[in-house]
Amino acid sequence: MAGSIILPIKAVFDDKGLKQASKQFSGLGKSLKGILGAAGLTVGLSQVTQFLQQSAKAAAEDAKSQALLANG
Repeated sequence: MAGSIILPIKAVFDDKGLKQASKQFSGLGKSLKGILGAAGLTVGLSQVTQFLQQSAKAAAEDAKSQALLANG
């Protein structure tokens, strides 16, 4: 029977690819944050506009009611 053969194996870990992928994902995250932030700003402006329209409508209805009460 043959004896055991020992083969030393040396491995070197190169994290260059992982660093590059991490950098790209970080950039993607920043881009998405910017896009979603802009979308959030748009939604916020839309809600403010809607609130102002409802407020104007309510003020007009209040003025009409006051006029009816004053003449009544």
